[in-house]
Amino acid sequence: MSSPYRAGLNAFANKEIDWDTDDIRAILISPDYTADFDAHDMLNDVIAGDRYGAGPEAAVAIPTRGYTTAAGIIVRLTGGAVTFPSVALHEAQDVVSILVYYHTGVESTSNLLALDTLVGDVTPDGNNIVWTPSASGIIVLDGA
Repeated sequence: MSSPYRAGLNAFANKEIDWDTDDIRAILISPDYTADFDAHDMLNDVIAGDRYGAGPEAAVAIPTRGYTTAAGIIVRLTGGAVTFPSVALHEAQDVVSILVYYHTGVESTSNLLALDTLVGDVTPDGNNIVWTPSASGIIVLDGA
């Protein structure tokens, strides 16, 4: 399960982001990134050196997004597996996290949504890296 960013949760609550129809992407993150779930709000808060790949094309859309409800209230945001193609080694570092964000095409308006820590570090070697979100959801809204 991932950790949500406060600003991303606020954007959902304010109906600024539609999980199942908007462009929601994931990007690989290096161990140098220190998340601040209260202060970081947009993609430009994550320096380029902490991201794998060159620019926004390194991010991959999360397929088959949906949600789970309980008593008519959305409690979990879900999504299918993401394949990052041909990931090369980045400054001799492993991949430790996946950053989920709302892609607008402009880093200063692309809301950070969640950071998921991988079960085990992955050393990029030019092959694909596949991230399968937790069955409990990418973002859990019910506190469970």
